[in-house]
Amino acid sequence: MTTVVREATLGDEEEILELYRATPELHKNAVVDLLDEGERKLAWSDPRKILLVAVDESTESIRGFLYVKIKDRTITEEKARILHVAVRQEDRKFGIGTQLLQECVLRLLKRGDVHTIYSCVNVQNRGMINFLAKHGFKMRELYFRFEADVKKPSDFQPFPLDWWTDFGTDE
Repeated sequence: MTTVVREATLGDEEEILELYRATPELHKNAVVDLLDEGERKLAWSDPRKILLVAVDESTESIRGFLYVKIKDRTITEEKARILHVAVRQEDRKFGIGTQLLQECVLRLLKRGDVHTIYSCVNVQNRGMINFLAKHGFKMRELYFRFEADVKKPSDFQPFPLDWWTDFGTDE
């Protein structure tokens, strides 16, 4: 199979969404949901978003996609955040994700103002962790996500932090 990476078009939307739905393991804890109609509109219209697809030349079917958001950081530097990378299960290990990432990096270099590319990954998403490590990404920080229901402050109950000592902190 020979694939070509190109910018996604509106005509690709259904096939991208089909692939997105078929790969829930790849977007655990994703902050951006492509199933959200507003986000999908931005994917095609916002110049600060990059949505690339890898297409099988012989069948013209989409085998993978990569979605990136360019974020303002300072006046002189911006960062690109990989929001989603998805490749069809049967097409993994053929370098399609690598092709998508390489094309994205070339486009970022052409822009000239993006010097860092990163991704926030759920610790259970071993496939993405291995993919990023293989391409020279280094783990910078470890985060925990905390949530609470929106309610009156007087109704908040403290969360026990006994487990915190396992992380070698003084707090």
